[in-house]
Amino acid sequence: MSSGGGILGNENFPVVGVNLYEANAYCKWLSEKTGVPYRLPTEAEWEKAARGTDQRRYPWGNYIGRRYANYISGDPFENKLSVIGGLTPVGYYNGNSYEYRNASGSFTTYNNASPYGAYDMAGNVWEWVSDRWDPNYYARSPIDNPTGPAPGDSINVSRGPRYGDYIASIRGGFWVDNQGIMNMNSLRSAARGMIFSGPRNRSFHVGFRCVREIK
Repeated sequence: MSSGGGILGNENFPVVGVNLYEANAYCKWLSEKTGVPYRLPTEAEWEKAARGTDQRRYPWGNYIGRRYANYISGDPFENKLSVIGGLTPVGYYNGNSYEYRNASGSFTTYNNASPYGAYDMAGNVWEWVSDRWDPNYYARSPIDNPTGPAPGDSINVSRGPRYGDYIASIRGGFWVDNQGIMNMNSLRSAARGMIFSGPRNRSFHVGFRCVREIK
């Protein structure tokens, strides 16, 4: 695992370089350590946490700009960012002013919290969710609390050393997503992503967040 590009002192950055099995293992370890059940969210849970109930486009509303999220926007002040491997700290876009090591002056970020108070659910890093990938799942899924495709219904890796693994789902977009290239579709709260090389893939742009079950 690495956070902040693997550099000590940057533990407040998203963890990256973790595959889906390792993310699940961390949730299991945290559950055993605290006595409280933690796990990865389903796609449906992730999306509900990101957009609430009003069908907003992004966690904070319907407009996107560089002060709301970490992505390649082309905004003039973007070169002021002082980031590790392109990442920004967890909860960075919270409405406060920040000084940068790479430039004089400061600017104020906008608050990107979702209706439920979750930060960084657009941009920075993609996030693992527990669902297997099936592009047609939601056309036939239950309306209430869908938990993802069954093992036999998901799409599998078709070639390479991970042939036969299922294609895994991710959510949220990441810092390299570009307004001109991607048209910001990956940063929408409803946007679905996948890892074609399967759940054993480790990447510099995929992390995770845990959810805690409340009985």
